[in-house]
Amino acid sequence: NLSPLAEGKPVRGRASLREGQTLDLGGYRIGMREGRVEADRSAVFAGLQGCRFTARSPRLPENRCHLDIFVDPNLVEIFINDGRYVLSHVVYGLSGRLEGSVESIFTI
Repeated sequence: NLSPLAEGKPVRGRASLREGQTLDLGGYRIGMREGRVEADRSAVFAGLQGCRFTARSPRLPENRCHLDIFVDPNLVEIFINDGRYVLSHVVYGLSGRLEGSVESIFTI
């Protein structure tokens, strides 16, 4: 995979999600379910017990959302609908894999 994630440098990406769609950013999964943006870091925080690996936004009034995503080798921050809500996670072991419909992604 030749995605900018594979370079291990900070990355900024933009995406839109509709109900049922998901993104996979190096093992960090972002999806929209039941009108909420959900993030799951369980695949990039392996071996640790007793931690919360998921987060989700409050219910969004629309059936879609716009995401501005910042990925550092050890941090993912997701700004939902121009920063109305923010999800932030510490991560370890991100891979270079990028799956899902990302509008733009580039190193910063």
